Amino acid sequence: MCTFPVYQIETFEWIEEEKIGSKDSDWYCVRTPAPGLELNERWIFKTPKIFRGEIWAEKIAAEIGQRMGLPTARIELARGESEGDAISGTISLNFADPRNGLTLEPGNELMDAQARVRTYKKHDKDGVLALDAVFDYLNENKVRAPLDATLPDEDAAFYFTGYLVFDALIGNVDRHHQNWGAIRTRDGTLHLAPTFDHGASLSRALGPRKRQNYLNNKQLDQYVAMWRKDEPKSLLPAEVIVLH
Repeated sequence: MCTFPVYQIETFEWIEEEKIGSKDSDWYCVRTPAPGLELNERWIFKTPKIFRGEIWAEKIAAEIGQRMGLPTARIELARGESEGDAISGTISLNFADPRNGLTLEPGNELMDAQARVRTYKKHDKDGVLALDAVFDYLNENKVRAPLDATLPDEDAAFYFTGYLVFDALIGNVDRHHQNWGAIRTRDGTLHLAPTFDHGASLSRALGPRKRQNYLNNKQLDQYVAMWRKDEPKSLLPAEVIVLH
C-alpha cells in the first residue's frame, strides 16, 4: 500500500494570503528543512470550504500526472489549525517563484489580453474552454514547453494536449481559463505552466450508487459521443464524467 507524508503547516512561516481562487489559501515558506522539504521553498496551503473529497483527489491526481510524465504541480498532504480547530488540506510547491524571476500568468489574463476568450456556453464565471482559441494563442505567441518538460523540443500545444488527455483520464471537470496558464521568465519568454488544480476530479463528489447509475444508464457514452461532433449542442451535468 502506498502512503504519503502529512506535513504540519505550523512548521512553516506564513507569508501572505492568496487572493485568487475559491478555497481558503495562504502562502508559506519552509524555515525548517525536513524530508521532502527544502529551506526557503514556498508552498501554498489550501483548505476546502466543504470537505467533499477535494484533498485526496488533488493528491492522487497529481501522483497520476507525475507518473504519466506530465509536468505537474507537486502536491502534498498537510494539516494546520484555525481558531483552535485542526484543519486538513494540501500544499502545492510554487512553480513560478518570483525570486527566480518567474511570473504565472493565468489563461484568462493571457486570453483577455488578445480578446480571445470565446465560449460555446457560459455556465460559470469563466465559461467553457474554447480549445481552438487556446491553441491559436499558444501557437501564435510561440509559447514554449514547460520549464521542466522531459521533451523540451515539443511545443506548448503538444503538452496542453497531454493535459486534456490527463483531464479525460481523471475526470477533471474544472479546466477553466484560471486553471491553466503560462510562466513568463525574466527575458519575457513564455512557457506553458505545469498542469495544476485537480481537486474536481476522480468523481470525488459522487457516491458509489450515483456513480454506478451514470454507468448503467449510458450517460457517459452519450457525453463522449456528443463531443465527437464539431459543435457541442448542450452540456450534461459535470458529474457525468466518471472513471470506470
